[in-house]
Amino acid sequence: MVREESAAGSGDAHDRHESHLSRAVNASREPLPTRVDETPDLSAAYHAALASALTELDLDLEPRARAVIDGHVRLLLAWTPFINLTSIRDPAAVALAHVADSLTAVGLLRERGVDRFLDLGSGGGLPGLVAAAALPGTWWPLP
Repeated sequence: MVREESAAGSGDAHDRHESHLSRAVNASREPLPTRVDETPDLSAAYHAALASALTELDLDLEPRARAVIDGHVRLLLAWTPFINLTSIRDPAAVALAHVADSLTAVGLLRERGVDRFLDLGSGGGLPGLVAAAALPGTWWPLP
């Protein structure tokens, strides 16, 4: 349905929308970090929450696997404010809702000797990257 100009209103809402889009497109910001060492360290609350979850899951992670998972979380938290990878922003909550949840199948995968798996369309790399880190034969040593 086409409305006549006189019935369309003042156009203020349209103008505000156009202005918002213009600011979003033209907004400048620092480049997002691509290296873990460019991101803040994880909080003690994150480490405590994940340690508790690993105990509850009866799961041990090799130090390299834990470093990969922690690095992924650091990048996830650094990028999320800009591209909304997750609505969970608190590091301890990420440890439980994302990392621990991603690790729930690792025991079963280990028992069955799974050395390859495919995670299609995982948002923010979850659960695929975290599960792969916990199953070292699936991805490392890298060439």
